[in-house]
Amino acid sequence: MAQPTKGSTKASNPQANGTSVTISNVSVNSGNNRLLVLQLTTSNQRDHNSVTYGGVAMTRKTHIARNGLASRMSFWYLEN
Repeated sequence: MAQPTKGSTKASNPQANGTSVTISNVSVNSGNNRLLVLQLTTSNQRDHNSVTYGGVAMTRKTHIARNGLASRMSFWYLEN
C-alpha cells in the first residue's frame, strides 16, 4: 500500500454571502485514492447543511456547536 502524501493546504477567511461561502484557488493533487478535508468554522448564527467542491456534494463528518465561543465547527470530506 502506498504511503499517503499531503497535498496543498489553504487557510481562508472569506465573507459569507447569504448562506454560501466561496473559497477559490484550491488545488487538489491528481491521481486516485484521494481525500479532500474541509474544516468550516462559522458564527452560531450560521449553520451550513451542505458543501460542494467542483459541483460534487461533500459529506459532513461531524458538527459541533461551540457555545462558549459562539461558533460552530464542522468537518466535511470528499473521497476519490
